[in-house]
Order: sequence, then structure tokens, then C-alpha cells
Amino acid sequence: MKNKVVIELIPGISEGGAETLVKDYCLFLKKKGFNMEVVTLLPPSKDSANYKILLDNGVKVISLDKNRWFYSNWFLRNLWRYTIRPIYASYQLAKIIKHQHPHCIHVHMRMLEYLSRISFLLKDIKLFYTCHNEPHLFFENKKSFLEKRAANKLICNNGLQLIALHDEMRKELNHMFNVNNTIVIHNGVDFSRFENVRIDRDAYRNSIGLSSEDFIVGHIGRFNKQKNHTFLLKIFALIVEKKSNAKLLLIGDGALRNQVEKEIDNLNLRNKCVILEHRADIPQLLASMDVFLFPSLFEGLPVTLVEAQVVGIRCVVSNTITKECFFNNRIIPIGLEEPIDIWANAVLDQTMQGPYEANIMRFDMNSEINHLGQLYTNEI
Repeated sequence: MKNKVVIELIPGISEGGAETLVKDYCLFLKKKGFNMEVVTLLPPSKDSANYKILLDNGVKVISLDKNRWFYSNWFLRNLWRYTIRPIYASYQLAKIIKHQHPHCIHVHMRMLEYLSRISFLLKDIKLFYTCHNEPHLFFENKKSFLEKRAANKLICNNGLQLIALHDEMRKELNHMFNVNNTIVIHNGVDFSRFENVRIDRDAYRNSIGLSSEDFIVGHIGRFNKQKNHTFLLKIFALIVEKKSNAKLLLIGDGALRNQVEKEIDNLNLRNKCVILEHRADIPQLLASMDVFLFPSLFEGLPVTLVEAQVVGIRCVVSNTITKECFFNNRIIPIGLEEPIDIWANAVLDQTMQGPYEANIMRFDMNSEINHLGQLYTNEI
């Protein structure tokens, strides 16, 4: 595989779970001799920790759409986004493929439509697609009609290989696309970064605007509907009533950040919340928390939750998340339909335990990367 190009195709590079996974794929596989490149739809934020890490390690990041000058105009923005950009971005992607001659392209999130438009160029290229959310929630909605159609086209015409994050997802993808060869590759974690994290907890907390006396409830995730920040804030508001030294640490960025901040003000929680973004010190941030709160509406397989368990903190999570990433009795799943006080009490009761015990080592990044590398090189 030396000198053969592998392209990871993803909408953007930020600190989201899929983006972090792509960053880790590139770093690990580059060490094994793969020529890794990342192609994004949108230009990455120059403040993004993942983007900086990729550049620092010599991984090229190429953007298909750099046209931002008209985004302040509603009509032009929507004309571009929904009519012109799919054609323009596919044209730019075709130019990259003709120039780079990639051995394989690994697609993540909502990028199949762009690839399907140039399927005639892909005859000798191995194609992979990782589904990062539950298939029925991602593909069975109006916004994803074109993505599902593109997936079917690429499966039939170009041998697109589907990759699931866990076994139930594998079964669902097989059924949805009438195939029987979907492969499971877990969202791996670099255990060496998250095991036995050593920090001066008091000094570290002080460095991010918190103190040794605070009871820190933490959350890591993009500010979008899926992560359910409004519900999270309602839970935390009740926690503050019960425990006056509680503080909320939110780590992430995203389109709904302003909306989340308005809700923080509406609940009079401004002096109780710290928001951080573009962080490369996730292991240390997790180690500084007392409990990890994760009430997502849905998830594929959240790598952040695996990381939190490797660090060893208590996790109070929604029971919509697949149990395949529940590994020990410090993870406590609760239904989203349960009253807020049930959630608040679970966060505060340090003796509460969950019923889970499983082998977390199957999420070791090294073994998952080896599996992926074998796929890229036709060894399995």
C-alpha cells in the first residue's frame, strides 16, 4: 500500500465523533505506510484541534466547496446549497480522483450523493461507507432520500462495501440494502491516551475556569438536535437545585450553540456553565469530570462514551444508545421518557450502578485499524 492513496471523504473536520475517528484512522494508518488524505465538503475551521493534528502529522486536507462569499444572502445560499453545489462539488471531487488515482475511498456521513454522480470514474477504486448513525434514523427520512439512492447505485454498480459500527446495525444495513456482506468495524479508541490519565486535578480544573470544590457534570458532543442539549440543561438545572456546587462542562461546537447558550441564560445557569471547543485534551477533560451526562436522542456508536468508560468515570446515558458500548457497572442507562428528577438523582447518587460487564478491549483502536487496513489492501 505504500504510495497508494487512500481518501477519507467526510463533510467537514471538527471535533465530532466521526471526524475524530477519521483523524485517528489517518494517523494510525499513515504509520503503517498508507498514503492518507482527507477530502471534505466544507473548509475546516482553522481552530479545529483535529484539523491541526492532521496538518501537523503531514495529512493533506482538501475542501471541495470554498465558496463562502454569498452565504449572507438567503436566496443565493440556498440556490448554491441545494442546486449548484452538488454538481460543483462532484466536479471538484472528480478532479481530485483523476489527479490522485486513489486505491480506495472511504465515505463517512452524508457524502454518497457526490460520489454517485461520478460513479463512472470509480470502476477500479475500492469503495467503503461507514454508517455513523442508526440506519433507519439516517436513511429513512426525506433529507436522506438522495443518500439512500446513491448508496443503492454505488452498491450495485461499484461494489460499495458497507461498514457498520455494531452487529445490530450490520443486520439492519443488510436488510435495508438487500446485501449480506456488511462488515462490523467498531469505533476504536486509542487506549494509550485514555488509560491512567495523570493530571493535577485541581490545577487542571482551575485552568478551565472550574475549581476543586465543584461537582462537575460533563458532556462532549456537537451542538445539534441529536445530542439533546435542551433536555440536558433541564436535568442540570434540577441538579443545581439539589447540589449548589454543581457545574456543567460542555465541550463541542455546532450550529445550535447560540440556541443552547440562550437556554442557559433562560435557566439562569450562566455562572454554572463552561463551554469549550476545539480541544485536543479530551482525556484530561474527561478525567476532570465527576460524571458524564449523555442523553442523546439516538447514536450510532458514540466513541466519546467509550472514551469516558476507558477513563473510568460514571456515565448517565439515554437507553436509546446501543448496549454494545456499555462495558461496566459505572454506566447507567435511563429512558428519555423518564422524569427529569430520575435523571438528576442518577447523576448525583454516586452509589448507583448499572448491570453491565463486557470486554472493552474489542474497541482498542489498534485491532480495529488492523482490520480496516486489511480491508483497504484486499487481505480479507
